[in-house]
Amino acid sequence: MTTPAQQPGRLRRALGRLWPRPQAEAPALAQSPLFEGAAGNRSPAVPVSVPLPAHAPEHLVAQASRYFDYAEDLSLRGAPELAAPFYRQAYVLLRASAQSGPYSSDGPAVAPRPVQTIAAQPQPANPAQQAPAVPWRQRLEVLRRQLSAQTAAAVTRELDQLQAQGVSDPDLHKLKGLAALLQRDDGKAEEGFRAALELDSSHYSSLVNLAGIFVRSGRAEQAVPLLRRSFGQIAADDPEAVPALNNLALAHQQLGQAMEAAQLVHRIHRLKPGYLRPARLTEAAGTLEQMGQDREAIELLTWLQQQQQASPALLRTLAQLHERRGEFEQASLIYRQALADPGEVPTVAKTPFKPDDPQQGDARRGESLKPELRNPRPSDQSGV
Repeated sequence: MTTPAQQPGRLRRALGRLWPRPQAEAPALAQSPLFEGAAGNRSPAVPVSVPLPAHAPEHLVAQASRYFDYAEDLSLRGAPELAAPFYRQAYVLLRASAQSGPYSSDGPAVAPRPVQTIAAQPQPANPAQQAPAVPWRQRLEVLRRQLSAQTAAAVTRELDQLQAQGVSDPDLHKLKGLAALLQRDDGKAEEGFRAALELDSSHYSSLVNLAGIFVRSGRAEQAVPLLRRSFGQIAADDPEAVPALNNLALAHQQLGQAMEAAQLVHRIHRLKPGYLRPARLTEAAGTLEQMGQDREAIELLTWLQQQQQASPALLRTLAQLHERRGEFEQASLIYRQALADPGEVPTVAKTPFKPDDPQQGDARRGESLKPELRNPRPSDQSGV
């Protein structure tokens, strides 16, 4: 059986045999009054209303040449399966031009079937030959790295120029929002993050930052749905989720949902110890103790103890929690440490709540409410 890839070669050889044959003059069809049947019997003449065209070998050869050239072009382009029908059509036309008349000796000539032209399919691009990133994308990355409180105005002007050139991308609008935050313009920042979400409703950093603006302006009920949407874009145990978790904790605190806020604070601390201020850890530990979640409260207070940021009152609370769980040896060690400094400070339960500014910054990503700084100080990461 002949494969499509073999057909062009066979047809080319057949065309080579047919092309040089001399052309013969064809008798006019009107000179044959009778139709010669297959058995040689003559039948009465049948009047023909539309005469068949005269045999024109030169015209057939010209047509065959065009089909052959097109088939050669397809073959050279690496599409032999597409070239085969055109080689076949050229062969049929040359064979017809070599006959002495419109009919062969075997019977009526059969008109060749029309050839369906098939456009060459585009070849898949080689990944190694992919075009480099578009210039505006590279420019956005440079501007993101340059963004700081000192360069915010200049970066905004360059972003406006890119937008005037027709660039429309979520990252462009996100950078405009971050630059506006650095210039203390929450209105412009909100416009930038909203524009980014119109282009990409799942844009993680825009969801987190817009929710942070809502929290800061007292619109916590609008912030919660945005933050829950952001969790669908990142793994729950990924440290990159910390800014979203922190803004959600602040929103729950504003809404009077202290238990939900305390549980989120504990979750943030596990993902990124030291991210939150000691005051928030202290308050969350008190709430967790009241909820009966002693183990989680001990975890927060123990970290404060290890960082030497626990007052004697907090140490006594930590010792009482260990005592409640029957861990008397650990409780006695903590009591001894508390007695070494008997100064009195407010207890955990009496620590007043003071909401944090929702400008929580992840110094590694720089995509939460506080934009990335080149060399962030510890206070830049603690939400003060």
